[in-house]
Amino acid sequence: MQEKEFRILMEKSIKGPLTKEEQLTLERFQQRLAANTKEVYFENELYKTQIKETMWTGINKQIKTSARIRVRNIGGSVAAVFIGLWVIGYIFLQVDESLVNSTPLNAITLELEDGTIKVLEETKDIAVVNKRGQVIGKGTNKQLIYEKTKNISKELIYNIITVPYGKTFELQLSDGTKAHLNAGSSIKFPTQFIKGIDRQVYVYGEAFLEVSKDSLHPFIVHTHNLNVQVFGTKFNVHAYPEDDISEIVLIEGSVGLYPQVDVDSSGTITMLEPGYKANFDRKYKEITKEAVITEVYTSWMKGESVFRNMLFDNMLKKLERHYNVTIINNNKELSRQRFNASFGTVTIDRIFENLSTYHGIQYEINGSTITIK
Repeated sequence: MQEKEFRILMEKSIKGPLTKEEQLTLERFQQRLAANTKEVYFENELYKTQIKETMWTGINKQIKTSARIRVRNIGGSVAAVFIGLWVIGYIFLQVDESLVNSTPLNAITLELEDGTIKVLEETKDIAVVNKRGQVIGKGTNKQLIYEKTKNISKELIYNIITVPYGKTFELQLSDGTKAHLNAGSSIKFPTQFIKGIDRQVYVYGEAFLEVSKDSLHPFIVHTHNLNVQVFGTKFNVHAYPEDDISEIVLIEGSVGLYPQVDVDSSGTITMLEPGYKANFDRKYKEITKEAVITEVYTSWMKGESVFRNMLFDNMLKKLERHYNVTIINNNKELSRQRFNASFGTVTIDRIFENLSTYHGIQYEINGSTITIK
């Protein structure tokens, strides 16, 4: 588990219950830390400090709230939640400095099959080499291109690109498919596709994909509990783990959607037409469709921030990812309000100046932390 996953699960556990799978993930993480392994979990010490502060702030808030509402029930499930968080937090705080990775802060990284992490640097070109010593990919911190090799492999070898907050990245797969990754996203993909096997990739976060046509090898995108089968197309996938809804916006071509947990249990695939957005409710495993202005959902590739009928909390989360900042909202009345806003390639300061002028939102900026009053 990387620090990003830990932070997301900890924040979610503070706000509400985890799924069985998420709870098991945290428990396994706890066990590994308790065993004092040498596996790297966090990118650097600064991230560890930030997570500690987030964790304890959230726990303290939850304790105060629960103390007011359920004082007499502390012996039940509430106490169990606090004990679980305390145990994980205690072990986390005791992690030895040797577990801290030397990966630079806010770096785009490439993880190879053997677990080796390569930093994609702006001033340095990188070559990706397979087991035979053959160069299969070249790139920088802006783009990585994988080339189709002549040697026929019989096994799928996966690499993972991870993009931090505040940055974007472009990946070209060996079949010519292009994936534009938004901030706070990652993609797991084969370095080479194999004849006779479906082309499958795994997207965490948000990505715009331009899929090369190959009728003999369907292209399937796996997100959180949702599969997207592609028939040569351009579309946007929005599937961050902290969101309850995953969104697929089709620009061109055709895609079919079906939940992972019910793969072909009823033979039902929801087809999407260009100009439509599919909303997948992860809790109820339901898919709905609606016509949309697609440019709204692809504006991030131009460095713009466009919001339409969006909950304020969701808007803040997008701003955090885009600008690599931390936003603390102390005005809970704003949380469930919906906003329409469009911002070009402006600074985060200008965005909050606008929110203050037109919506009366009071805020304070201290370095990379923004507090809404």
